[in-house]
Amino acid sequence: MLNFIFLASGLILLLSGSEFLIKYSGKLANSLGVSQFVIAFVLISFGTSLPELASSIFGMINGFPDLVVGGLIGSNITNILLVISIYIIIVPIKKFNQNINFQNMSSFLMSIIFSLLCIIGTKFNFIFGIIFIFILIYIIQNELKSNTLKIVKNFKDQTYSISKSILIIIFSITSIIYGSKLFINSSINLATTLGVSEALIGITLVAIGTSMPELIVSIIAAIKRNNEFVLGNILGSNIYNILGIFGISTFFETISIPLRIEKFDIYTFLISAAFLSVTILVCKKLPRMFGIIGLLSYFVYLNYIIIF
Repeated sequence: MLNFIFLASGLILLLSGSEFLIKYSGKLANSLGVSQFVIAFVLISFGTSLPELASSIFGMINGFPDLVVGGLIGSNITNILLVISIYIIIVPIKKFNQNINFQNMSSFLMSIIFSLLCIIGTKFNFIFGIIFIFILIYIIQNELKSNTLKIVKNFKDQTYSISKSILIIIFSITSIIYGSKLFINSSINLATTLGVSEALIGITLVAIGTSMPELIVSIIAAIKRNNEFVLGNILGSNIYNILGIFGISTFFETISIPLRIEKFDIYTFLISAAFLSVTILVCKKLPRMFGIIGLLSYFVYLNYIIIF
């Protein structure tokens, strides 16, 4: 019972910390006159990926790399099949701005390369981590230069206190870090008690929990019918998860992909990424049917990994 309380408490801290971080980082960025793209791609995507980053660091420090890998891959699957699907069911996207193509293709190519490396049994050491970080920096620099994603309306709040924003951001980061520690420790205790593998717990419970910020942000965006915001957030978050968070995780120790993930989950990740990216590229829209198929696929996937 105590483990469930700690699990819930950690999740609450993760979500509340992420929400405050996103909100006040956006206000700070606007007050400082940061570009529209920085708010959407860099701040929002990075902010919603912080739970994965914090959980991954604590997982690696405590010697649970399987939980980290399962959480990251599961989070990307959840972002595509659950988060975007729910948004599309609420608000189908009838057309895209062509400028989203670079981010879409970057995410898709990253998914293909990473999946192929996992399938052939690559052991990811810090060299891979350095390469991943440099690729991430290149993608961010390219987007900053082209400033392609026109997502949020830029405004400056002259009355807003910058010092107050900085203090709340620091508090939010502290909440995320402490929450991740509670969440990871209670997840591992539950896995041990129930006789469930770390990889399976990571691919389900941790993945869904750490994807909640993306889901919350997407629901808010659905209310405002801000299509490019959602896609920029999810595609950006998936890029951060693999290139940034997984890359950083390799600095702690060499990571081998768990067999069950290598044989099944990585294919699910690749297929879901292809499903989204090819639909965007070919159809130039995301109809409600995409969301229905994606959501059904996610529940079938969850059912399969829980049973087997």
